[in-house]
Amino acid sequence: MGDMTPLQQWQWQIWQDQPYLTCDLLAPWRHGFFTQQFAPQMPENLVQVFDPDLPAFRVKQVHGNTVLSPSEITWEGEHFSPADGIVSAAESQAVFVATADCTPVLIGDVATGRVAAVHAGWRGTAQRIVPEAIQKFLNTDSRLENLRVAMGPAISGEVYQVSTEVRSPWGRVWV
Repeated sequence: MGDMTPLQQWQWQIWQDQPYLTCDLLAPWRHGFFTQQFAPQMPENLVQVFDPDLPAFRVKQVHGNTVLSPSEITWEGEHFSPADGIVSAAESQAVFVATADCTPVLIGDVATGRVAAVHAGWRGTAQRIVPEAIQKFLNTDSRLENLRVAMGPAISGEVYQVSTEVRSPWGRVWV
């Protein structure tokens, strides 16, 4: 099998008496899966956990499969561009998505230092949001073997039951 990546290890970190998770797989990057205690704070404030001088980028999440780069994000009326993923264009950019029940996915490229944050709800997952984010890396000279992907905490099947309408797209997605 060759060089296999070890299982992801998780650690709780504390910032201003509030907990957030980090993943060993993403150790080369300053990152976090923030808990609900951080919810009232905006990315412009949360970036202080990592580096207050970094620009913070976010989008208006719409449960789709659009992935943007920071240069593609604009202010549209009362919101940022509609999308559910952001892939940085350089090492010194912070990207954020917010999730409650949905799965937060962080991706890093060990060769370029670029990162992505993806909001992967069931609708976006059915529309292949994570492959779209990976393709955005590949379109800009990243290589698949250099990508590291960590899926953060999300709701589980024990507490979130879905209808047949929600389950039916999955056979088509993975075939």
